[in-house]
Amino acid sequence: MLMKMSIILYHKNRNIGIDVRNERGNIEMIEHPIIALRLQGYDEHICIDISEVHGFPNEISYGGGYFAQGNLDIRVGSYSVCAKHSFTTGELYDFLCQLQKCYDAISGEAVLENAGYELELKLTFQKTGKVLATGMFQECPDVDTRLYFEMMTDQSAVADALCELKNVYSIFGDKKGIIKT
Repeated sequence: MLMKMSIILYHKNRNIGIDVRNERGNIEMIEHPIIALRLQGYDEHICIDISEVHGFPNEISYGGGYFAQGNLDIRVGSYSVCAKHSFTTGELYDFLCQLQKCYDAISGEAVLENAGYELELKLTFQKTGKVLATGMFQECPDVDTRLYFEMMTDQSAVADALCELKNVYSIFGDKKGIIKT
């Protein structure tokens, strides 16, 4: 269900909440942080959450959608990253579209990149139902420290990730934002 009409951002107990009036006219509260993407592997995971959204609902960001900030948590083997991360909801929407196409075809590649080149995540689908996740994270562009990672997962984990991305889409819309009436 695409959220429409009156939208109010406010701070409550250090979390951001969004009151939205849905298509039936009922007010719904959406608490932050919102899990935008969680990809579970075998004893490893990649997770992005949204803790702040700027410009919502009136200002579209340069990457499409709204400028967002959140946390990035990568745990692969004995390596891990827990960092603040900036991205746009439009970048997540592009990834959702690519990922859905690959999931339906059980083949192909879906790539999540952000304009700041902090994170690159590529999912490669194999005909066996396995999915290889590879990527790179660099917290500061001016410091040449990067974490390259690789993990194996399967299509059931991708189905869960698609649900989370679709939830972000239902709240924030596509690259053009939400429908305002």
